[in-house]
Amino acid sequence: ISEKKEKGSAILGIFHDKEVRDKVCDREIDVSNFSASWEKSIMRKGTLFTVVGPSGVGKDSILNAAKNKVDAYFPKRYISRSAEVDNEDFIKVDQSQIDILLKEKRVAIHWYAHNNFYGIPIDIIYHLNKGTNVIFNGSRHAIKEYKQQFPELKIIYIDAKEEIVLERLKKRARENAKDIQLRLKRAKFDIPTGSIIINNEDDLDKAVIQLLSVMH
Repeated sequence: ISEKKEKGSAILGIFHDKEVRDKVCDREIDVSNFSASWEKSIMRKGTLFTVVGPSGVGKDSILNAAKNKVDAYFPKRYISRSAEVDNEDFIKVDQSQIDILLKEKRVAIHWYAHNNFYGIPIDIIYHLNKGTNVIFNGSRHAIKEYKQQFPELKIIYIDAKEEIVLERLKKRARENAKDIQLRLKRAKFDIPTGSIIINNEDDLDKAVIQLLSVMH
């Protein structure tokens, strides 16, 4: 390298070894901030859908029932909550793992809700670019952040009457009575603008059919 530099050659290289880098490099370029603009410049062929709605409306039930009925990618979420009682197959992560996911840009989208971390793996970009539709369980309160990264995002809002949601929350036994009441209170937030609304009160099959229709 030194001989080439002395002859006036310009050399571009990747040096993971700091000692070598300090010895031979005249200028360093940090490419860590290039990825976001690169991702946005790609023409995505698939459509990204997020399913949102209050806890207890049946988002997981609908997604699980739809998996084998549509040609789409259903990414496993990274979540920091316990997986002991859940209707979702996800990847449990602790704080050290979350730090690695964020540092190494392994998630395309992430947010925090109810003191838990949620992340969507970066491979959704591969599937979108390949022309595959992607659908994930999201949060109403993070729509703005989703849209900043994926402006073409389609929002599917799952709805159900409060009394039905209450019974479902009690049945799943994930929260105590106080936490259930807090969830019901949060359920009264406005429906995100531009949402496609699906009712899931008494007929899961009907709700799944509506979802499939939206995705086709």
